[in-house]
Amino acid sequence: MQQPNYYQDNARTMKHTCTVLSFGCVVMMIIMQALGVLLILGMQFLSRRVAASQLFLNLVSALSFYGVGIPVFYLIVKTIPAVHAQQKLRMRVDEIMTWAVISLGGMYLFNYFSVWLNEVISIFKGSPVINPVASATENIWVTILFSVILAPFFEELVFRGMILNRLKPYGEKMSIFFSALLFAMFHGNLYQMFYAFAIGCAFAFVALRTGHIGYTVGLHMFVNLCGGVIFPLLATSKWELVIGLMGIFVIVLMISAIVLFAVNFYRFRRLAPGLPVFGKTKVRLALCNPGMAVYATATLVLILVNILA
Repeated sequence: MQQPNYYQDNARTMKHTCTVLSFGCVVMMIIMQALGVLLILGMQFLSRRVAASQLFLNLVSALSFYGVGIPVFYLIVKTIPAVHAQQKLRMRVDEIMTWAVISLGGMYLFNYFSVWLNEVISIFKGSPVINPVASATENIWVTILFSVILAPFFEELVFRGMILNRLKPYGEKMSIFFSALLFAMFHGNLYQMFYAFAIGCAFAFVALRTGHIGYTVGLHMFVNLCGGVIFPLLATSKWELVIGLMGIFVIVLMISAIVLFAVNFYRFRRLAPGLPVFGKTKVRLALCNPGMAVYATATLVLILVNILA
């Protein structure tokens, strides 16, 4: 028979886990932003042209995030035990295609909402809100290296690897929601936050379904390649027919994503509930803790800086 304080212990452990993961994310975010600013300011004394180049900015971001931020994050969260899948499952080709369409279509669907929201903010602000990823295709090879190859691998390692595996004991639904929320907040701007949450949910589901991040790395690369390289290049084509066909394709893609998600929604209802907790709901435990309070504050500051820039 379970002890009377079993559910309370689960609640305290879950709150502690979410606090540590949130705190790890905010430390990683601060390191990435602060170190990036210092390196850029240092380079401006040597060469303003180099400091403003896309290659240097991507190198700074990679060094701050991959070289310093992630190792520090791991040191913070390693005290929380990770639960790894006992076996790795393979996905059929049709399943991979399904989640590729859901991920890419969902990204564009939520991106339109983000664009609309920033347009509304721009009206009240009196000037456009800067899109931090607007210049991603200035150098296609730099974009492919950093956005299509490196970023998907390291982001999946953190958010669908280190974080998701530490949330599994508290239920797969909770793991998907909270890991996607941390992923969305880490972007720190209203252009990427909403679609990052959507694709974060899709990637988390696939990671739980397969037991590893191999497929999510591939899906992430596919989404970034299409959304950050191929489609933006097609949108700047000199041929109106190409632009028109791309617009039609994106509309079909978004509709297909909605339909496929609705068809597969039953899979989410079958997710394991995890350990029971007492008193407060799991969502409240995940959101109402000191780590999330600090992380939310830091995210809000980044959003305001981006809006007011």
